[in-house]
Amino acid sequence: MRIGEFAQACNMPISVLRYYDSCGLLKPAYIDKFTGYRYYSENQIAVCARINELKAAGFSLAEIKQFISGNASSEDIGAIFDRKKNQINEILRHLDKLRGIILG
Repeated sequence: MRIGEFAQACNMPISVLRYYDSCGLLKPAYIDKFTGYRYYSENQIAVCARINELKAAGFSLAEIKQFISGNASSEDIGAIFDRKKNQINEILRHLDKLRGIILG
């Protein structure tokens, strides 16, 4: 499917898909050499959904790229998730501290 159709299926702007292509996060299945049109396969919709879920969880694009590349070991992935969990816990501790300060 062409990039516009894929963007609609993934509920995201075409510009984001172009950016993902440029940084190697989500490459089109095929690029027409004559027109430059990007074409995506239906199975890439699931990859795009996974990217969106990981972004919503606060992971960086670099971290997400490691997850979906298939090159990261389960230990590497576990370490990334542990770091993210620690970051979130630190934010929660900070929020609790601020709440105490504000509420007295």
